Amino acid sequence: NFDETAGTAYAEIYPLTVGSNVPNTYFISATGSPSGQLLFYAASGALSIYDSTNSTNSSGVLQANIAYKCASAWGGSAISVCKNGGTLGTGSFDGTMGTSVAAIRFGFAGGSTTQPDACIQNARIWKAQKSNAQLLAMTV
Repeated sequence: NFDETAGTAYAEIYPLTVGSNVPNTYFISATGSPSGQLLFYAASGALSIYDSTNSTNSSGVLQANIAYKCASAWGGSAISVCKNGGTLGTGSFDGTMGTSVAAIRFGFAGGSTTQPDACIQNARIWKAQKSNAQLLAMTV
């Protein structure tokens, strides 16, 4: 069950490797054309959300061997993402997290068949956009 126009994603992520050798690692992604990344490791090292047009990052960078509670939300005109109750990243939403979404992928490195070097557990997806306050509360 996935809604391209509004929703929330949550996962507990434990990266084993980080750095320039693992950018664009999609912890949770929606496959389609184009596809959206609900939670991903950006080239900057930050936890991010990407709607196929816009992206926004959480504060700080992901570090290896640290457990993170991560959440993102999309809907209306906004996307947001945070980790471990830290500063929320917010940005503009283009209205869809992908078109003709065929599947949700867990653990995928963009542009290759390589899997991310991370543990992903307790993943959840809701068909409703949770508030920024709810995102922060669920990641503490």
